[in-house]
Amino acid sequence: AFEFVGIGAGLAAGAIVDAIAARAAARLLPEVIDAAEGAGGGASDIFVIGRQADTAAYAGKPGFNVLNMPKEEWSLANNDAWVQGGMDRGAPFMPASEPNLSTVFNASRGELSVFGRELRQLHNGGYDIHGAQPGELLWPGQGWRAAAGE
Repeated sequence: AFEFVGIGAGLAAGAIVDAIAARAAARLLPEVIDAAEGAGGGASDIFVIGRQADTAAYAGKPGFNVLNMPKEEWSLANNDAWVQGGMDRGAPFMPASEPNLSTVFNASRGELSVFGRELRQLHNGGYDIHGAQPGELLWPGQGWRAAAGE
């Protein structure tokens, strides 16, 4: 199973991502807010994370929440805020991609990929991501309420 050991700034830098996401949530476009609430509006929707090519299979399917917005409106801040929206609800997340070095780290840019950022944000928010596999649900662990400020 993939672990985040030795990936650049590591998980500590995720606190910065989380803070940015929380601030951005107040300024989101209505489309991002709708996406965070799920296509079906169900509170129990499974948030699907991973590479776009892998998450596309779940877009529009009942019970699944995939961030699906026009390319010109997508941004890291909107993506982070969408993840934060699911975390704030304690929603389950599901990787659609295999977590490995090539999917969580962008070697050409020398930084975490979007999928890597999503996993780091979940980890920093109290979700248990260790041993994550495609199709398996990730739930908040015991530290979730403290990480969420509850």
